[in-house]
Amino acid sequence: MHISLARSSHDVLRMTDAIDDLLARHGASQAVVHDARLVVEEVACNAVRHAVTPDAPLELHAEVDHGRLQLEFRDHGEPFDPTTCPAPQLDADIESREIGGLGVYLVRELAEEVQYQRIDDCNVLRVTLRLDNDAAPETEKPA
Repeated sequence: MHISLARSSHDVLRMTDAIDDLLARHGASQAVVHDARLVVEEVACNAVRHAVTPDAPLELHAEVDHGRLQLEFRDHGEPFDPTTCPAPQLDADIESREIGGLGVYLVRELAEEVQYQRIDDCNVLRVTLRLDNDAAPETEKPA
């Protein structure tokens, strides 16, 4: 599936609806659909806000393969690697926290893998989500 995105919230909604349809065809759980929708909405809204121009839209390529949803976002904005953003201080007082960063944190927490590359003056963000989030490896629990 390939979608181009212009500069509007309607186009972000069109992208999230397309992901819903794709995942429904593959029998994904509501939890997975919800997570994928959040990831697409967060990345697309940030790109629309900061990188997309009318003549250089955000592109989304999505594919389901081997039990995983592969998302690839491409934009021609200034270089921005979200994998290098520091984690927000979630335990800090809300009034002393810097604005922003929660969306990038959310994407990294929901995804199995997040990769960034700069290719031919283009930001390329690849996000992988498991379709069976119940099968995700458990984190070690303290003894």
